[in-house]
Amino acid sequence: WGHSADSASQTCDSPTCRSSFGIFTRRHHCRHCGHVFCSSHTPYVVPLDQNARFHPEGSASRACDQCYKAYQRWEDCRAADMTRIQQKLDARHIHAQTQHEEQVDDSAEVPHRQTEFTVASSVPRDWNWSTF
Repeated sequence: WGHSADSASQTCDSPTCRSSFGIFTRRHHCRHCGHVFCSSHTPYVVPLDQNARFHPEGSASRACDQCYKAYQRWEDCRAADMTRIQQKLDARHIHAQTQHEEQVDDSAEVPHRQTEFTVASSVPRDWNWSTF
């Protein structure tokens, strides 16, 4: 990645445009690829990090047609990955919840359990508990 020098670009770098730069047609750099375009071919804004890579938390940056298409593909893949991760987390949560419910059901089948706490046998019976 690197910016093209303004003086090296006399026309828009878009393959479908040959606008010549001058007083009325200004140069605009795509912040992702660094090429120089007219305003018609850099209408997009994409989030880029400090190394000009796509990043969901990046700075809003001018982009050309081709880099915007690349960003859309990147974002689609990222969204699909996030969906898969969320589905796995949801499945784990459901599995853990089901196991917990089964444990609760199993304990209900056991005849009356003693619910009172008993003092450990290592503590003498005549021991007086106090708080400090």
